[in-house]
Amino acid sequence: MRDKRTARWRGTRRRQPVAGVGAFLRCWAIGPLLTVVVATTIAAEGRAADSRGEALRGLASEDSEVVERTLAQLASQGDAAVVAAIEALCDDRLQVGTDGAIFLKAPRERSLRDPISGAIMEPQPSGTREGEVNNQLRRLAFPVLAQLKLKAPLESARLAAAQELAERGSDEALSVLRTALQQEKSRNVRDAMAMAIARFDLQSDDPGRQLAGLEVARGLGTPSLRGDLGRLAAPTTANDQVRRKARQVLDAIDSRQKRIDVIAALFHGLSLGSILLLAALGLAVTFGLLGVINMAHGEM
Repeated sequence: MRDKRTARWRGTRRRQPVAGVGAFLRCWAIGPLLTVVVATTIAAEGRAADSRGEALRGLASEDSEVVERTLAQLASQGDAAVVAAIEALCDDRLQVGTDGAIFLKAPRERSLRDPISGAIMEPQPSGTREGEVNNQLRRLAFPVLAQLKLKAPLESARLAAAQELAERGSDEALSVLRTALQQEKSRNVRDAMAMAIARFDLQSDDPGRQLAGLEVARGLGTPSLRGDLGRLAAPTTANDQVRRKARQVLDAIDSRQKRIDVIAALFHGLSLGSILLLAALGLAVTFGLLGVINMAHGEM
């Protein structure tokens, strides 16, 4: 029995080096592959950063048409890394170098930063000028910012972006909104995105889209769409089905708003009545303890 155990122990001792050599060979074969993957990833990130930098150079142009085309291009690319540069353009914090490269100046800072990474430039560029921006460009940039912020990690940022697109968005942002709506999990943000899409549909000339927007408006029940609904419910609307549907949705929203107003008035009356009741009870207790005749309560 001892000889058998010794033989098994010796066999195990012989096999261990073989397993160790196999693991070493596998690591030796995978090592170069991992190196190639890491190098390829770093190179791709470098090329992406260079392409972003070239795309952002259009924001430094003194020609407003070039800046408008650049904003449209950035919006179509959907790269959230350029949000900081567009915000700096709107806030007059964009600096342009002598070679056309752009830099950011953070609030309450004098140091210039990289527009993509946000790192402080070393050494600091000299001879920079402020970027050219006007109110027209700002009006164009705000919807682009909102469109890019739909993928922000914070729910409040996505909600503000959806509300901004509902007020100032264009048809170019419609496809982005539909895609973001399918991926959104927050109910508040989903409702804001649905309202923005419904507004685009209600403002279109396609009766099919108008009917789809009316269905969404009925489900949301928000009075913020009353302007678009009133336009479709007017006698000048050519499509009878759209006009009748818009009138039905308007009546449903008005009825819901009336119910909300009645409930709010009841709560307000109960709140005010409870305050008056507490005041009357306090006076009654006070006058009762003092033994003073309270003429207001009819005591003689």
